Parts: sequence; C-alpha cells; structure tokens
Amino acid sequence: MPSYAFYGTGAADRLLSMADIAFDFAAVKGIHMGSYSLVVSPTADTLLELARQQAGKCLLSLDPNIRLNVEPDVHQWRVRIAKLLPFMDVVKVSDEDLAALYPDVEPESIIADWLASGVKLASLTRGSEGASLWSQQAHVTLPTPRVSVVDTVGAGIRSKRHY
Repeated sequence: MPSYAFYGTGAADRLLSMADIAFDFAAVKGIHMGSYSLVVSPTADTLLELARQQAGKCLLSLDPNIRLNVEPDVHQWRVRIAKLLPFMDVVKVSDEDLAALYPDVEPESIIADWLASGVKLASLTRGSEGASLWSQQAHVTLPTPRVSVVDTVGAGIRSKRHY
C-alpha cells in the first residue's frame, strides 16, 4: 500500500475561498471533490458551499479518498461527507476508505444510506476483488481483470505487480 506525506500549511489547496472561484458556472458540466480538501478549512467550507450552489445545475461527484495522516479525526471526515452527500450525484469510494470511516459497518449498508440521502450513483472499488456500482434501480459487481500494474498512483513509481 502506498504511503503519502502532505505538507500544506499555508498552501493554496487549503486556503480556497468562494472569492477565489467567483466566476460564471453556467458552462460547467461537472465538479469533482475529494480527499483532504474536504476536511481542511477554509477549503472544506468553500467546497460545501460550492456543492450547495451547484447542486442540480451540473454533475457533482465525490471521492472521499480518506487521508488520516492529514486529518486523523475520523469523526470530522464522517460529518463532512454527511453534509456533502445530499448534493452529490455520484460517489466513488474504496473499500479501504469505508473501512477507515466505518470499520464495523458493511459497505452495502453504507451505500444504501448514501443512496437514500440522494446520491444517484455509487461506486465501490475493492482492488483485486472487483468493483460494484449501485443506483436506485440496479446493482452490479464486476471482477477485476488481471493486469500488470506499472504505476498505481500516477506519480511515476515504476513497479510491476500482478492483481
């Protein structure tokens, strides 16, 4: 499993305000949110306000991508995700993220709650165990095809593993 270090005190990705993104969103087709920006202020509050403003106007997607080394308080992650979910059309989450957020809860139960909150499409990735997709109408699970992995994070790491 990859490990990461984040050095962000005073960095732009942690200081985003609504004034920084004050432009005409009329042509925007989709907005994706995720990772530690969901829980670091003021960016976290800005993203929540952006989701409120753009809900129903464009596709909103969320990948929590939990990074406990940035914010170790799981409760903060849960609260922020719960605030964002009613505005989201699509949520993609990994089994590792769900295990970090809700260690004793079955993923299917969490996904059902998210769909009940208004999420239209939920995706759960399980690495070599495949992926599942849920909507209000259907559920499908597909196996992971066997591939040679060269770079799992897009950061130029050159290692070969087979899944």
